[in-house]
Amino acid sequence: MNSTYKTIGIVIKRKDWRENDSLFSFYTQDFGKVEAIATSSKKITSKLAGHLSSFGLVDLMIARGKRIDRLAQARLIQKFPCDNIQDYKFFTSLIEFLDKAIVGHEADPAIWSLLTKTVDSYISNPNQDYQAVLKLLFYLKTIEILGYRPELYQCVICQKNNVTHPYFSFINNGLVCKTCNITKHSVSKESIILSRLLYDDQEMLSRVIFNREIIKQTSAFISKLLTHIFEKPFYSMGIDKV
Repeated sequence: MNSTYKTIGIVIKRKDWRENDSLFSFYTQDFGKVEAIATSSKKITSKLAGHLSSFGLVDLMIARGKRIDRLAQARLIQKFPCDNIQDYKFFTSLIEFLDKAIVGHEADPAIWSLLTKTVDSYISNPNQDYQAVLKLLFYLKTIEILGYRPELYQCVICQKNNVTHPYFSFINNGLVCKTCNITKHSVSKESIILSRLLYDDQEMLSRVIFNREIIKQTSAFISKLLTHIFEKPFYSMGIDKV
């Protein structure tokens, strides 16, 4: 086994580690989620700090350790825009989601491709409504890749189609009809329709003018869905305003 490995990743978390070091978590193209200590990264003279302090893609060289790996080199190769609060909220939300949703150290080409395409789409289209819906698309497509796609077309209990008064069972991860509903978790028809579109017709994102109230309703629904699936709160979703 090689003593070092190289990959491209994004910083998803930083923790203080001893006096001058930091423990970084990265989501990487080739190894999934990895952790590495950046020695002396809190010192003013650190060569690593500037490459790890911004939202962006980082070229990494990591040295394997007996207990924990160490960051040997880091070079920022693409800085994501962070010119305003909208940018900050967007990338903070993506990073928190990756940190809490991804477990283990296996690469997932589908998630990495989705992540990079989402970032590129965000940068290329400054419309705030589009960007808000783009983030919801990222959440839904990621949980689909992870095997948690919700049932949004028929009652998850009796398989009845065309549910006219939608309720949602977070326990069963799908719509339930009025007859089968015992949870009383009502969800708006508009939220379900938008969620369906995000799964089945992503091409429409750049063509549709979205209703902001529907975006808020759908965001609240997806936030609750993620919290139930991963059994963790997603704090950055709570600061979304469109």
